[in-house]
Amino acid sequence: MATSLIDIFKEDIPVCLIFCGAPGTGKSTAANYLLQHNERFVRISSDKIIESLAEEKNLTYNETFSLILRDKMMKDIENSMWKEFDQALADKRSLIIDRTNMTVKSRSKWIEKVKDNGYRIIAVAFDSLTPAENHAFNSSRPPGRKINEKIIDDMRSRYEDPSETLIEEGYDMVVSHATPEMFYVI
Repeated sequence: MATSLIDIFKEDIPVCLIFCGAPGTGKSTAANYLLQHNERFVRISSDKIIESLAEEKNLTYNETFSLILRDKMMKDIENSMWKEFDQALADKRSLIIDRTNMTVKSRSKWIEKVKDNGYRIIAVAFDSLTPAENHAFNSSRPPGRKINEKIIDDMRSRYEDPSETLIEEGYDMVVSHATPEMFYVI
C-alpha cells in the first residue's frame, strides 16, 4: 500500500484529490502545477468555468461572477462542472476537486460518486495559513479576484478538518497543512 502522494501518483490507479481550504490558500496554484506536469489529472472547479467565461467576455472574474449571480446562472455553472466531472469519471481520469470543500457535507458528494469506481480518495487540506496570512495573500491577488475578507473569515469559521474525520468520510489518505510548493516535487 502506497504511503505518500509520490507513491500513489506512481500507481496505475485513478486518484481523486479533494482540495479543502479557504479562498486564497493555494488550491488552484497547486492544481495548475499538477495539470502542467501530470496529464492524467482533470481539474474540476466552478471557478475554472467562471474564469473561462470572464476571458470570453473580456471581464474580470468578479465582474463575471456578479453577472452570473444577477442572471441566476450559478446552477448552470454547477451543472457544467458536474457534467465535466461525470465525463472524467467515465474516462477514469484522475481528479482534482478544486473547491473550498470546507465541510464534511460538501466533500461527501464527491466521495459518494468516486468511492465505488476504484479511485484512491485523498483529502488535501490547505490549512496552514493564519487568518492574517490568508488576508495578505488575498490582498495581493490581481484586481477583480479579491474576495471580501468577511466572506473568507466566515468560510474559515465553518472549516471541518478532514484529518479529524478520515475514517468517517472514507479517505485513503489525508494530507494536512498542504501548500502549493509541496506539489512541485511530484
